[in-house]
Formats: sequence, C-alpha cells, structure tokens
Amino acid sequence: QPDVQGEVVLSAPPVLLGSLIAPHAGALLAQHPALSLRLVGTKSRTSLARREADVAVSLARPLESTLVASLLGHLDYALYASPAYLAQAAKPRFIGYDASQAKSIQHRWLVEQAKGGEFALCSNDLRVQALAAAGAAGIVCLPAFIAAEHGLQRVDPEADTLNIEVWMAFHEDVRATPRIQAVSEFVRTCMAVLPRL
Repeated sequence: QPDVQGEVVLSAPPVLLGSLIAPHAGALLAQHPALSLRLVGTKSRTSLARREADVAVSLARPLESTLVASLLGHLDYALYASPAYLAQAAKPRFIGYDASQAKSIQHRWLVEQAKGGEFALCSNDLRVQALAAAGAAGIVCLPAFIAAEHGLQRVDPEADTLNIEVWMAFHEDVRATPRIQAVSEFVRTCMAVLPRL
C-alpha cells in the first residue's frame, strides 16, 4: 500500500521484541516497502508525549487521556527449570532479577515463591535468566513462551502463576495515520499468541 510510508518507532520490553515482534518484521516490511521500522527495547515506560516512540507496548496500562490504549493479552509467569536441574537438585536454587528490577512485580512474586531460598544468580535480562536456567543454574520465573523457547519445564504445574497484562498505546492524534494503523495491526497479530483472559 503506497500510503503506508515513513518511520515508526516501536518500543517494547526487549523479550517481547526479540521473541514475538522482530521475527515477523520482514513480513510487515515486505507488505509495506516504504515503511521504516525502528525497534526500541526498553524495560521502562516510553514517553509517547515526548515522542520517544510512536507505538509503545508495555506491561502496565497507560493512564494518559490523550492515548489510545488496547489490551493485547497476558503474560503468564511461572517457576521453571531445566530437566537436568529438576533431576539432580536437592535444595532449591533460584535465578532472580538484579537490583535494577527489585521493585518489579515479577521480582516480588519470585521472592514470595522462593520462601527464603537461595538466589544463586541474578540478571536484569530475562533471556540471560532463561539461558542460565537451561544450563541447570536453578529455578527461574519466566513467561511461558520464553520457557518453551529454552526447553524448560514447570517446577510444579499445579502451583500459582503470575499474570501480567500487555498493553499497546499510541497518541490519539496519529490514530488515522496509515503507518500507525499498519504497525499497530502488526503488533496485534504478533501478540495474538498471548492468552486473553
């Protein structure tokens, strides 16, 4: 479509960009050759008001009244480990978030689940945590799709999970812009794999 042109800056948590969005970007760009996409991985909220991004995906509902926000789905976090770790581990050892993520709901939930257990490894990056867990370093708190990518198993399939909403937002004044419409529909399609509760 010739009217879909120009650059769109899309921000999202790095793990969502890496696993669910970037692998499909080629199809979007093939469909819209005049479109340019800049993917910005960020764990903090991107300011749409300051135009840090045109479209933002976040793990919290945007509250600004000038934004168009839509719920994309949910991330279901649970405790996972490698089959090798589960076969040999006697005393639970956990993989957690570093100090930069200590206030996150995921970290607080993990600490509660660990019940005073030892944290042997910390990282601010979920992919690093998943890779460490795949290498039998311990038990990790991950969304189901990342655990599946790394061959990890639920520690206890009956245990509680943590459910976090995934939201997309953009400015109301660009709602009708063809490039924003194309990218927002692309994001919806990429996120369709997430459960909608």
